[in-house]
Amino acid sequence: MLAAADRGEFGTIIAYSMSRLTRRPSEWERLIDLGQHRGVTFLYKVSPRYDLNTADGRATARTVAAWDAAEAERTSERRLLRNAAQIAKGEPLGRPRVFGFEIDGMTPREDEAALLRDAYAALLSGTAVRQIAREWNAAGSRTTRGKEWSAVTLRNTLLRERNAGILVANGERQAQSKITPIVASDTWEAARAILQAPERLRNTGRPSGTRWLSGVALCGCGEQLVVGASWSKHKYSPAYTCALIGLANRTPGIKTPPGHARMKAELLEEAVVPELFKAMSSASSQVETKATPEMGRLVRERASVLEQLTRAKDLYSEFGGSDDLARARRLQIEADDLQSRIEAAVPADEPLSAAAREFARLTREWEESLVVDERPVVGKLLSAHDEMERWEAEFEQLDVDDKRALVRRYLSVTVRSAKEAGPRTVIEAL
Repeated sequence: MLAAADRGEFGTIIAYSMSRLTRRPSEWERLIDLGQHRGVTFLYKVSPRYDLNTADGRATARTVAAWDAAEAERTSERRLLRNAAQIAKGEPLGRPRVFGFEIDGMTPREDEAALLRDAYAALLSGTAVRQIAREWNAAGSRTTRGKEWSAVTLRNTLLRERNAGILVANGERQAQSKITPIVASDTWEAARAILQAPERLRNTGRPSGTRWLSGVALCGCGEQLVVGASWSKHKYSPAYTCALIGLANRTPGIKTPPGHARMKAELLEEAVVPELFKAMSSASSQVETKATPEMGRLVRERASVLEQLTRAKDLYSEFGGSDDLARARRLQIEADDLQSRIEAAVPADEPLSAAAREFARLTREWEESLVVDERPVVGKLLSAHDEMERWEAEFEQLDVDDKRALVRRYLSVTVRSAKEAGPRTVIEAL
């Protein structure tokens, strides 16, 4: 506005009062210059008009501006004293509402607080922050500003001391706090240790959207493998490389260290998929082996019910009989009830995302179908081969974070340097 007035685009500036135009004496000098040399006039609703073309008018304007500045400073002093008193009582300062709390900043908003508690539990169980943010967005949760959650926004929210009932003012923790904690302080401290771990803070690049072993598989030196590149005969291929190699490539003056792993991404993934199938099937078999006779009876009974359900559905689709439809519905309810009883007897897996849990459940069902299968060994082997192909097809449809979660749950994957003796990959079931 002042630049436009200086160019002569208009000759009058209107404000409610002098103090609403500005309270800074240094800025008033520019206004005086506009009035004195550009002929700009100033009109106010509640303040008198001063002729800035006269010495008395300019002096009066400067005097009023000085008192306006003093009032602004007094207001700031009163606010600082009020804030200090509020902090001394253990109350947070007034600010826009933060996620998880009501507008007073001290009382948890229960629906959001429940999400935060679940997020802390998932984080401590190994779930990625990106996955938690994705699940929150899918469930319709939004930030207090109405935006979708990102990994960065969610990380900052989980790091907020207020969630543990800690009051922070002027960058320091206060001895007294009236904030009702959402999670226990030891839970918050454990989550903070994870979120601020050096390996998380190291700049290893943006997480891959397709390479699901990034951040999961390890180099023989103990560092994580991240997405990199492999060049062979001037041809580029995605690869998993040791994080130290990536760090050296991005840092001027640092040479790529020897003795660290680099492997084509497709080769490593092709090696891991069948081992993951074996590990998940083995885990399911071990559950079956350790289960009680009652557990075995429930598994076999459910398999029988599912077989009857399939026949009932086939009859209904062919003949459209109401009796077949009613029987199919009854058998479905019975199968669901048996599944609930089976799952109640199975030791709980580590927390996984909904999709990963469902996939693990399907794997258990396929393994159970082989357990109750009474065909000869050759027939069972052929069935296992068919299930392996079906399993791989289903696995490819999973989200990247779900794949990572399953590998973390069931396998340990290590890639050694090509110059080391012995196998390049060491894949072991947990």
